[in-house]
Amino acid sequence: MALQTHSAQFAHPGLEIPGVENFAHTIGTVEKWLGVSTEGFIIYLVLCPTCWCLHIPCKLSKLKSPFCLKIGCPGILYSTKHLSDGTEKRTPSLILPYVPLL
Repeated sequence: MALQTHSAQFAHPGLEIPGVENFAHTIGTVEKWLGVSTEGFIIYLVLCPTCWCLHIPCKLSKLKSPFCLKIGCPGILYSTKHLSDGTEKRTPSLILPYVPLL
């Protein structure tokens, strides 16, 4: 409901909605306000956008190339950005949030 109201404000700039400036804009903000954390429950996996093969994010930094590890797959797992401090940041092409059943 908040998202619809918030987007309605951008679609109609003259429309004033009381309290819209106090809406949460991210899931992190909502969690903080509610005093809940999903950090221990959600596991983020990297997916190949071509073959949908699962990869563990912590191994992303150890890969020598951005190509999928599955033989014959041309998929690209991440893009690279060089930061001003000389380090390299790898951003996954596709992320799958996963919550184990147990």
